[in-house]
Amino acid sequence: WVEAKAGDARFRFGNQGTTFDPSSQTEDIGNDPVRASTYAVKNLKYVAKNLASWTSNKTNDYEDLIELNDELLSAWSRYVGHVTTTVGGVYEQYAKPNQQIASYVVVPKATQQTAVKWLLANAFSNVDWLINREVVTHHMMGYTDRIRSLQASPLNRMLSFETFARLDNSGLSTANAYKTVDLCQDLRQGLWSELATGAKMDGFRRNIQKAYVERMKYLLTEQMTPSPFAREFYNVSQSDVRSIVRGELKTLLASLQTAKGKYADKETAYHLADCIDRIQTALNPTKAQK
Repeated sequence: WVEAKAGDARFRFGNQGTTFDPSSQTEDIGNDPVRASTYAVKNLKYVAKNLASWTSNKTNDYEDLIELNDELLSAWSRYVGHVTTTVGGVYEQYAKPNQQIASYVVVPKATQQTAVKWLLANAFSNVDWLINREVVTHHMMGYTDRIRSLQASPLNRMLSFETFARLDNSGLSTANAYKTVDLCQDLRQGLWSELATGAKMDGFRRNIQKAYVERMKYLLTEQMTPSPFAREFYNVSQSDVRSIVRGELKTLLASLQTAKGKYADKETAYHLADCIDRIQTALNPTKAQK
């Protein structure tokens, strides 16, 4: 029965514990995470706009507004996570030799690039709509840090040794693979696009940029810890990871040094100067100690 329906997507059953297959995710809908999350975020924006009028304005109580706003943030994070899984993603299907199908198929390069662009536009920028002024006013201290944490999570997932291991392996099964160097370059250019234009960087943008620098510093110094549950492992220090990360940080450093004079506001100027110091320390830790 299972083999008879193997070619029918309606009967496909995925591994519920998989963290790398974008076609097998908790609470996902459809076969295109980017398209599904685009619709989902559009719906959430409508909810966010009307949440107060649907709750506290009618009940004269902020409890339900605060609770449902928290659920909204969690839902947004889940939809962002569905797209994040596409990056470094691999489709997994149970196969027997007589079926003549691949057990693992790498997500196409173009699909992964589309996912990265979506994340840059919807998770790492344009997040003002997530700020509910009534919730901030009446309840939640630390709201800014909550948004920072929700943004940093998908960034750290993409910039992880597990993701890099899958990207490295993908070149063995497809000639036109999305590589680690491609991902790192796309993220650097997208997260720091303002440097070329002098465009304004708000607090959320500065936070995610700092998160990027800190994550790159982590990748320069840490190792992938062997785990009996992980399917991906490689020796980081003998891979291209350190080389790529170091090269990307040097490129970003040059851009920061060129752009730092473009900004008159103190917050942005201090932010760029701080990032320059952090990168220099990461690249030359011994010199920084002296």
